Amino acid sequence: NYIIISNNPEILEINDHTVKGVSEGTAILRFTSNNNLVSEQSVNVKPVDPYYLSVKCLDQIHVGDKKKCDVFYSPINITHKDFAWESSNPKVLGIDSNGWVVGKQIGESTITVRHKPTGKTASYDLSVVPIPVESIELTGDKSCLPLRESLQLNATIIPKNATDQGIEWLSSDETVATVTPHGIVKGLKPGIVVITAATNNGINDTYVLEILGKNERKGTPQDIDIPVEEVLLSGDTHLITKGESLQLKATVVPLNATEQKVEWGSSDNTVATVTSDGKVTGINAGSAFVYATSQNGKKAYYIINVWRDKLLPISPRPVSPQVADVDAIQSANVKTMKVVIYCDCDDYNHVGNEWGFSFYINGEEFTSGDTVKLSPGDTISVTSTIWEDENVPDVGEETTRKKITQEELESGFKIEQIVDVEENRGRYSGNVASWYVTYRFYE
Repeated sequence: NYIIISNNPEILEINDHTVKGVSEGTAILRFTSNNNLVSEQSVNVKPVDPYYLSVKCLDQIHVGDKKKCDVFYSPINITHKDFAWESSNPKVLGIDSNGWVVGKQIGESTITVRHKPTGKTASYDLSVVPIPVESIELTGDKSCLPLRESLQLNATIIPKNATDQGIEWLSSDETVATVTPHGIVKGLKPGIVVITAATNNGINDTYVLEILGKNERKGTPQDIDIPVEEVLLSGDTHLITKGESLQLKATVVPLNATEQKVEWGSSDNTVATVTSDGKVTGINAGSAFVYATSQNGKKAYYIINVWRDKLLPISPRPVSPQVADVDAIQSANVKTMKVVIYCDCDDYNHVGNEWGFSFYINGEEFTSGDTVKLSPGDTISVTSTIWEDENVPDVGEETTRKKITQEELESGFKIEQIVDVEENRGRYSGNVASWYVTYRFYE
């Protein structure tokens, strides 16, 4: 039997013969036996340092936006939570001492966080992208224009701070009226003309004018019929979470088509629904096609992948080095990873409008949200097959193999593919639709 006393309980605490480090520093333990034999031992209490560090931000922000980046570390009880932040390209992306980033100009930058006491770092790539045009409004003060006279039309871009302010002006019939790059319309002969102002991302508005003949009184514009040839769909992303919404936009081609209205629908309302104005809401995990159909039957599709939970930054479960054993370390090498699969095609290029998809991982068919078990050094094989859904389909397929590292298992990783589907007949034979497929793996 003996008694243990610490000369500095604020550094080293003794409780029922159990020693506990309280704060960083050095303390002396005095051991006294029943027969008054005394022994002393110096104990150095070291800080708890992070053995894992990661940083998470959005993948991209707009010029002028301000967002917060977060740092994650293990174990969670590190002694010194003192971090420094820096941007590899401060002219593109600024960052303050608390991890707040601000987009300054279009470009890319790498955000790095450093644990000051140990020098351990983690990085994250972030892009600064343009502020997109959401809508455009075309206005003028006349509906009829006398022959040889001019009219100034005004186009207002919303939001006003959109990065690309470029506008293309079009006349439906340049023999009736022309329009300059600054929106000045000049009447050339009697008739009806539709003036269109379109932004570079496909947003447009129209203005109908009647050009009057010599000595002609103000008349009523006649009906003109410019049919829709194609419908284009656009949105900010193809991946949303359950309960999250996404606004899609439909653009008819040509831009000056008479009937601009489209009807919206979803291939699976149990996965995603869509309103009459193109607002998509995730209902359950899975994939669905949202489509828009013009009044003359032209249709376009937009794939939506719904994930059941928010995609949170990856942070491994803290494991205290003092209690970790060999079995725990070995079992930690096998990870169960969730797989999110989503794809995008910017231009169908007249190859097709209705599509079919299949995705395989290590020879087994997968859907978004399935899981796969992986260990360091494993080679994973992913195969994406995409086909035009018709009697004689055009098919594209791509297989990628990747050897997985320990770091990728801990922080998550992605595999990206481009699947080309080539039209094999008809007047568009040889055209290629390129699908961009991404497999994201999370613990």
